[in-house]
Amino acid sequence: RITEAGEESEGPRIWLQGEGFRNVVVYESFKLIPFALLSNAVKYCLEGQITVSLEDRRDYVLLTVTSIGPLIEEQETEKIFGRGIRGKWAKKIEHGRGVGLFLAQLIARAHQTQVSVSSLATGMSRQGVPLARNVFKVEIVV
Repeated sequence: RITEAGEESEGPRIWLQGEGFRNVVVYESFKLIPFALLSNAVKYCLEGQITVSLEDRRDYVLLTVTSIGPLIEEQETEKIFGRGIRGKWAKKIEHGRGVGLFLAQLIARAHQTQVSVSSLATGMSRQGVPLARNVFKVEIVV
């Protein structure tokens, strides 16, 4: 990652939080979902840190990946999971192929769950790109 001053940076810090007391058995392919969500967050994080959280719930474990990055407009929240699709503002900051979220959603659906996203504008921008707190979630049924 290159900073505005043209210097190389280490990238965002990643924080893991939460605690779980269950053993969850998933197919090997399911492991690609957290990898894709974290990889996406690292690629698009424009400020602060990335938080990965696990929460034990009654019938599932909730995995969330939160970061500050380009705003995902409301009409894009389902579309960005399509093959080759990226959000309007994401296209302005990173060259990607629009494959990671597509694969994550495809695998999630094969496991009878889905990846969801919410994007809340922060009111700030960087290089003309509006920033938002982006939260990707997936429920791991136990």
